[in-house]
Amino acid sequence: MTITGTAVSIPATSSTPSATMLKATILADVNQRLNLNETDIDAKILLAIQKIISVVPGICEHTATVQILTGQYSGDLPDGFVNMIDVTNSDGQPLERVREISDLLALLNSNNTAGTPESFAIFGLKLYVNPPSSGGHALTIFYEYEDTSADTITMPDCAYEAITESVCSLLELERGLAGVITEQASGHERLANDAIAVLVARYTRRREA
Repeated sequence: MTITGTAVSIPATSSTPSATMLKATILADVNQRLNLNETDIDAKILLAIQKIISVVPGICEHTATVQILTGQYSGDLPDGFVNMIDVTNSDGQPLERVREISDLLALLNSNNTAGTPESFAIFGLKLYVNPPSSGGHALTIFYEYEDTSADTITMPDCAYEAITESVCSLLELERGLAGVITEQASGHERLANDAIAVLVARYTRRREA
């Protein structure tokens, strides 16, 4: 039997903490450090966040609940989702990850009897499970996220210096000649990299503990 139909759109219930790092604070600090009067650094904040996420393991991990309705086999992932770490059912048992969505759909097509989800796959911003839910299931996901708006920065406060100095470096590069790394920009880049190195050490130790 071939599984067809549209994936159900169910908002994920997230345990994402409230934002504590304010864009206005970063903006004021950057302007003071560089003696500027910038009003819009949103794009540079997001670039800084992307850089930090790419090198600091586990700095942006959240949990959320994805509801799978009765008879359905998919649900929406939270905004800002980047990478899945783990998925567990209501009993805390982990679901087996199927790397290819085609393999999971093949499992669904071979036996689509509803039950308790035992395996999952990610495709786009959807969580697909096998088998389909027999009575509605709330799955807990552990995932890496990325802030998608500078108005809501949910990275931990310990990343403040890394973000601020990265933004300073980007602004100094703009002030210099195109393609030329100015002395000021190089200095702020070193400070940013030093702050990032501290984060790498901190989160690596936490994962190894």
